Formats: sequence, structure tokens, C-alpha cells
Amino acid sequence: MGEKKIVSRNFNRIKPDSINDYLEVGGYEALKKARSMKREEVVEEILKSGLRGRGGGGFPTGRKWKLVLQEGGKEKFVIVNGDEGEPGAFKDREILEKNPHLLVEGAFIAAYAVGAEKIFFYIRGEYPFAQKLLKKAVVDAGDYSNGIKIEIRSGAGSYICGEETALLESIEGKRGHPRVKPPFPTKKGLWERPTLVNNAETLATVPEIVLEGGEWYSEIGNGEWKGTQLLSVNGAVEKPGVYEFEFGTSAEEVIETAGGVREEMGLKAVAPGASSPLVPARELSKKIEEIGGSGAFIVLSEEESIPEFCKSVAEFFFKESCGKCVPCRLGVMRLLEFAEKRCESGLNEIDFQDFLELSRVMEATSLCGLGKSACVLMKSALELFKEEFLRS
Repeated sequence: MGEKKIVSRNFNRIKPDSINDYLEVGGYEALKKARSMKREEVVEEILKSGLRGRGGGGFPTGRKWKLVLQEGGKEKFVIVNGDEGEPGAFKDREILEKNPHLLVEGAFIAAYAVGAEKIFFYIRGEYPFAQKLLKKAVVDAGDYSNGIKIEIRSGAGSYICGEETALLESIEGKRGHPRVKPPFPTKKGLWERPTLVNNAETLATVPEIVLEGGEWYSEIGNGEWKGTQLLSVNGAVEKPGVYEFEFGTSAEEVIETAGGVREEMGLKAVAPGASSPLVPARELSKKIEEIGGSGAFIVLSEEESIPEFCKSVAEFFFKESCGKCVPCRLGVMRLLEFAEKRCESGLNEIDFQDFLELSRVMEATSLCGLGKSACVLMKSALELFKEEFLRS
């Protein structure tokens, strides 16, 4: 099927630090069109499009916008979540470094549509060059702000701050711990005001939807998954990078587009990040919407040790857990112990059953998505590659 470029259409065609280049390819025309419409009409176009959040959760974007708009004349905020910390994901960085004005325009449209007075860009701290380009874009786009205030915040260096409520806490100057929901940010978000939190890729998709119409976008994709998705394809492929695919594209087609598996390296599995199930080589016919994840696409060769890979993921979650809730605080410690034990001496059937119970408890009782999904990849690995985990 190959790539279908919507968000990435002007990557490498324009200078990222030039607003004139962006204007020459139709930049800010979608914003002008949106402001000629009623707020409700803009929201309706996003609803028609079927756009879903591209941060991993997949919540319908139009529904979220409508909830914030319905909060009436209260002070409201828009937050652009560019704090991608998922291992193997770098798609949002690509947007920021290749076309930051696209993201600024999408944020302006969102702010107008929901009636927000201020936009916060929350960008991963490890992306200094991206932040530099974004700051220039914000300054250069001043004439299009229509009085909307903008503030750029650097991420606090924590994976958990990518979770929307922990992100709110961080912006408020607190430790980035997730909040109990409800209430949801759409009703009580930043400083208890209605807040729209959208992933960077989600908002970068908005200008084209406004220009072409929601119905146009809804005809792209597969089933309930409309449009395209950016994937950070890396690992054992010939041409690692960020590619944009229409939903309905298979994992095999993604790998082929990235040049295929590197010479003389067989394919073992694909990991869509650290918090999604592994996809074995025999299931590469799966579509990208079935695979899930937040944009990472890590290709694992036959030379890769699945237990060692799981250990690196367990170390990641052990380091990144905020420790606020007991199931996650203790659970990630036990997860790492399981992974280390396998790498040292192998697991037995009792270990497998203990792990499944740990997974069940963490998924059912953890406060946020980190704890709920920390065991997901290793659980799938145990099912698919059990022989690699057995005690020899």
C-alpha cells in the first residue's frame, strides 16, 4: 500500500524555520476558514472526520472537543502534548522539526473551536532543537494568534508526564503524578478549568481536516479508524525513520516501505512500543490499527533475545513509575525481578502463574496507564516465545 502523506505532506519540502515557506504551501488558510465558521461547526467537522487521538488512547477527538466547548464561558486551556516518552517513538519530534507551523495552526484552530484563551505546548525535555524551532514558529505566527496566549513548557524528564493528568500537575508546578479520574480534564483540568489535552500528531492533522472537510477525512482509513498514522519505524530495518500510513496498512507493508529487514537478518517480531503486545513474524498481516501503540514500530530480528528485550522494557518501567500507587510501585519491581530471574536462571511453571497474577492485579488496580500496561509486552512474550523463558 505504501505511504499516504497528510501530516507529513510538506516534510522536507519547506524550511521548518520559515513562515513564508509555510504560507506558500497554504499555511494558516485552515485557521482563516475555521474562524469564519461558528465554533460548533468546527467541532462538527472534527466529529465527522472520525479522528481519534494519536497518543495511544484513541479517544475520539471531536467528542473531547465538544465536551470542552459545552463548558460554556469559563476560562479554558488547550494543551499540546508533545512529551512522547514511549521507547522507540519519535514521530512527534519529526512534526516539530519538519513543520512546526502545522502544529501551531492546529493548536490555534483547537483553541478557537473550544473557546480557550491560552495554549500550552508541553514538549519533551530531550528535544531542545524541536523546542527551538517551535519557539520561533510561535513568535513568527504572532499575527495569527488573535489574542490567544501561548506558553512553551519543557517536559520534566518523566515518562509518566505524558499521561494527561500527570502533565497537568507538572504544568502547575507540582510533581508529575497522575490524578484520580473522574473528574476528567475536559471538565476540571489545569487549575480546575476545562482543558483540552491533545497529542501533537492529533492537532497536526486538524488543519487538513478543516480545509478539506470531515467527510473527506472519514473516507480515508479502515473501519472505525479514520485517516493516517505516523509510525517511528526502527530496529532491524534498512531505512529507519518516520513514515505515514493509512489505517488498513499491514505490518508487513510497513516493513517493506522501510526497506525490509536488514540483509541476512531474519524477522522474529515487531514491538509497537513498550506497552503493547508483541506481533510475531507469522502475524505480519495484522493491520496497524490492530497492532495499536503510540507510534513506535520496533522491528526485532531473529538475533534478538526476547527475554533480554523484556528485561530492558522492565527496567524502563521500573525507572519511570512515579510510585504514587502501590500496585504499580511494587508491581514494576516484581516485573523487573521476573525478567532478571529469567536472564539469570530461567523461569518455571510456578513463575509463569505468579507473573500472570501480577499482571492481572496491576491491570485491574493501577491508577494510570503505566501500571495497567507495564506487563502487557512481557505477557505476550511469554505466550509467544515461552521456550526462550523456560529454565534450562
